[in-house]
Amino acid sequence: MPSKIFTLPYPFHGTDATVHNRTVVYLFGESLIAHHLETKTTRHHAINASHDPLYGGSTSRIDAGADEHGLWILYKERSDGSLTALRLHLKNLHELGRWKIKMDASDWCNSFVRCGTLFSVKCIENSTISIEPIFDFYKNRLMSDGRKYTWQVDHETKAGLGSAQFDPHSRTLNIFAQGHVFSSQFGR
Repeated sequence: MPSKIFTLPYPFHGTDATVHNRTVVYLFGESLIAHHLETKTTRHHAINASHDPLYGGSTSRIDAGADEHGLWILYKERSDGSLTALRLHLKNLHELGRWKIKMDASDWCNSFVRCGTLFSVKCIENSTISIEPIFDFYKNRLMSDGRKYTWQVDHETKAGLGSAQFDPHSRTLNIFAQGHVFSSQFGR
């Protein structure tokens, strides 16, 4: 039973959203919306996201998340389909950084940022989920150190993976799938 129900200023559906420091962030049309749940203030940030899904097997156009350093938005550019990451200030949505990453995310089923590092989440054969560091935003380079984290899940869970979110306060990775939340400490 929810303890409180909030009304958002614009409709939302899907999995391409995050809540961080009492602010819900989601895509509405061509704008990123940041709505603070207590003060009810709303900020907008125009985003040129492709209408194609960000990941294979998904309908989400963006992936929103937060780490210790701020709000991160991952999307494909409408003009050329390039994978783009934005780092935004949560309170005012001012752009703090933008990176074009030369790689294809179509075989990912999700991603998240932890300590300024982009991690891919891949749903692969034999009911395995694989997490791999892909890009270091602060060194501005692709990563290829061979680290990979994998775990087995049942077939129904893997098929229903809805979201992977890093929580910077508890330092846990939370995977939402088939009505379950799998939570695990996730260090660097």
